[in-house]
Amino acid sequence: MFTLSKVYEGILKSMQYDVDEEGLVSVVTPTGTLAAAKVNGARLVIPTPKRLRDGFTEDLQPFHPLCESISRKGTSPVLQHMQRSVKQHLGFLVSFLVDSLVNVSLNTSIHKDLPPDMSDVLMKLTGVTEKTRDILAKLIPAAHKQNKLVTVYLKGPGTFAGQKANRIAVIRFPILDELDNDADKDMVLGIKVPPKQRKIISGVIRLIVPFGDSPEEYSAGTNTRVAPFFTAFLQAYHKIAVRLNQSINRYAGPLALPLKPIELYPLSWLEEFPKIYNQAPTLNGNDGGTEEVGAEAQVAPQPQRQQPQQNTVTATLGSSMPQMAEMFTHQQPSTPATRPASASAPQNQRPTQSVADFLRTQSPAMPQYTAPQYAAPQAQYPQHQMVNQYGQVVQQPQYGQPMVQNNQVQLPWMQQQQQQQMQPHNPYMQVFQQPVPQQQQWGQPQQQQYGQVPYAQQPQYGGGQPQYGSNGL
Repeated sequence: MFTLSKVYEGILKSMQYDVDEEGLVSVVTPTGTLAAAKVNGARLVIPTPKRLRDGFTEDLQPFHPLCESISRKGTSPVLQHMQRSVKQHLGFLVSFLVDSLVNVSLNTSIHKDLPPDMSDVLMKLTGVTEKTRDILAKLIPAAHKQNKLVTVYLKGPGTFAGQKANRIAVIRFPILDELDNDADKDMVLGIKVPPKQRKIISGVIRLIVPFGDSPEEYSAGTNTRVAPFFTAFLQAYHKIAVRLNQSINRYAGPLALPLKPIELYPLSWLEEFPKIYNQAPTLNGNDGGTEEVGAEAQVAPQPQRQQPQQNTVTATLGSSMPQMAEMFTHQQPSTPATRPASASAPQNQRPTQSVADFLRTQSPAMPQYTAPQYAAPQAQYPQHQMVNQYGQVVQQPQYGQPMVQNNQVQLPWMQQQQQQQMQPHNPYMQVFQQPVPQQQQWGQPQQQQYGQVPYAQQPQYGGGQPQYGSNGL
């Protein structure tokens, strides 16, 4: 059955990765040792059905580049890890093959033992001298350090092979541009290289990767809507891997080089991506980045160096494979890093958090009230005393900044309302209150003072029932 796990294992194996029985991913170093493949401190792991049921802990990074979102402008951390690994592997293969050809050209004692088809190669290496080997020993590390030996980067929409493409993967060897540039005839990447040696070294590199300076020779473009960055990257890597396999098959056997051809995946797998990408949900670290890529230095940062554990292969013909392998053996720092769970991550992948904790940490701060500044000065308003219904003086509103009480703004009308509401509740206020005399209204009986009921409305005793007059209730 064509499953997602089998496809991922085959792709990773072709890029010098190793997958164990539990789905954990490791990088195969040039010396043959295994180093844990980590992204931001989390170990890469294949999303097998069992792993999907068990979930991913914080120390595991699922490998699922097929869930890449077409709306994302940048590449995911998982895909960037693959770019760096491929870059290291390609740089080592090209450097080691160039070093081996130079050593064979200088070791004339073994020329008679080489097969006849190697005679054409030796003719192209007649200009190689000891000085060429000494320059290469300095030029290759300088090019690797300055990101000029090989570059692997992805970019957004553009033109590839005269046609528009949504995503483009570019693999090229800028060291050839530096060697062919005559702006400074004596220096190449800070290394003194005479013009004659420039042509010799450029010719040796082109024996391994012809047209390596072309931006389209080992590149690819795609318009697919399923994992476009990942698809373009696999197409471009397939191109350069086929070419390197031709060089390995031609030179490794006759020269007894400890190199094996790259075990490539079939390109027909890419046509099956729309059918299998949804065998696993969208997983954190794979759907893409928010920043647009395109510059070579941005997509292939240099990780920290680490010494290889041990050498499991030995070089022949007096080559410098152990030293060269050490230069291309890199590993990301293993310090765990905190990775926020994306919105598309499955439930068992997100960190456990209560609703109260979420609200406490996510609630935005309340905005601070800024009191309005009135342009008119206070002195322009007439100073009239205001009295309430009891004849008491009410505090005038202050035109300016309102009063703040208990972290709440007290506007003038609010202060007056509070004073009026508090007045009737004062038990001592009735002692000082005097009734306001009312004028006689003709036609109606005058109300007696001090709250007495009018005489006409008083009950008549002796009759048993109150007598009501014309002004009765």
